[in-house]
Amino acid sequence: MSEPTLERFARATVHISLPEPIGTVDGMMLVRIPLTGGRFEGEFNAEIMPGGADWLRQGADGRTIVDARYALKTDDGTVIQVLNKGSSKALVAGAPMWAHPSFTAPEGPHDWLNHGAYVSAISGSVDAGSIVVEYFRVI
Repeated sequence: MSEPTLERFARATVHISLPEPIGTVDGMMLVRIPLTGGRFEGEFNAEIMPGGADWLRQGADGRTIVDARYALKTDDGTVIQVLNKGSSKALVAGAPMWAHPSFTAPEGPHDWLNHGAYVSAISGSVDAGSIVVEYFRVI
């Protein structure tokens, strides 16, 4: 059995608003980070539709859990649902957070997204007003 490899297929710049504190859940602070738009570019191009959010949990021990839910509207008008989840503990400055996105696309030119395994690398800062997400296909 061969080792899996990653093939980058897209890069997104995601615009975000300031976090909205929700409260404590299982000892971790839950915040909602609104996703206000952005651009997804790669094997297909899309707008990141406003209205999504990352329901981020942060622990005092440095653990962070990402739970982002948003939609893409491709340049051909197709709407694709994205769920991107991941966790890490005490990230090294400048190192990305790794997550595992899943996509729900209607039948048509983008339904290949429904049948793959993917990982993403998330970098950037809430303070900057945007983050960058690199999407990779597992081969």
